[in-house]
Amino acid sequence: MIILDTNILVRYVTQDDPGQAQQVNQLIEAYDSIPNSMLIPDEVVIEATWVLSSCYERPREEIYAFLSQMAQVESFSFEDDDLMREAIRIFGETHLDIADILLVILARRHKSKLVTFDNELRKAFPRYTNLPSEVGHQT
Repeated sequence: MIILDTNILVRYVTQDDPGQAQQVNQLIEAYDSIPNSMLIPDEVVIEATWVLSSCYERPREEIYAFLSQMAQVESFSFEDDDLMREAIRIFGETHLDIADILLVILARRHKSKLVTFDNELRKAFPRYTNLPSEVGHQT
C-alpha cells in the first residue's frame, strides 16, 4: 500500500503540470488493479478539497464528483472507509465543508457533541452540535 499526498490528488484532478501529471497518472494506473492499494488519509481529503476550491476555484459539483469517483474505486481506500464515504455523500447534499462534516460524524459516533460557533453546521446537525454555552462542565 502507498499513501497519497494532497499534491498527488490535486495534480491528478487538475493535470496542470504535464510532467507531474504524467507521473501521477502512471502511478495510479500501476496501482489501479490492486484493491486498497492507495490510502488517502482524512487530512489529504480535507486539504485537497480546500485547495481545489480555494486555489483552483473548481466548482463544488466537480469536487464532489471527484470525491465520489474515488470512493467507488476499489484501489483507493480511506482511513475509515465508512466514515469518509458518508462524509462525501453529505458533502454532495449540503454546502458544508468536508472537515466540518467529518467532525459531526465523529461526534455522532462517539455519542458526543461537537462544540462550535458555526451556525450553518449547528442548523444542519442540531442533534450533534452545541454552542460552548450549551455544554455543562463535566468532571
